Amino acid sequence: MENKNRIIQFVHCTKCIDELDDGMSPRSNAKYEVGFTKKGIQVWCITHEINIAHFDLCGNKVMVI
Repeated sequence: MENKNRIIQFVHCTKCIDELDDGMSPRSNAKYEVGFTKKGIQVWCITHEINIAHFDLCGNKVMVI
């Protein structure tokens, strides 16, 4: 697989978005951790120590490349 960003919809911390100055990109302020949990994948905001998203994979196996 080609090493290319294929994201079509981004996930951001709402608190980080609220703190952005006008014209700033959410990417410039993002400090996230992403990892596997017992149920799926979690996106965690390091800045605010809060959950951004937790995707339940319903027991399906995931291939990591």
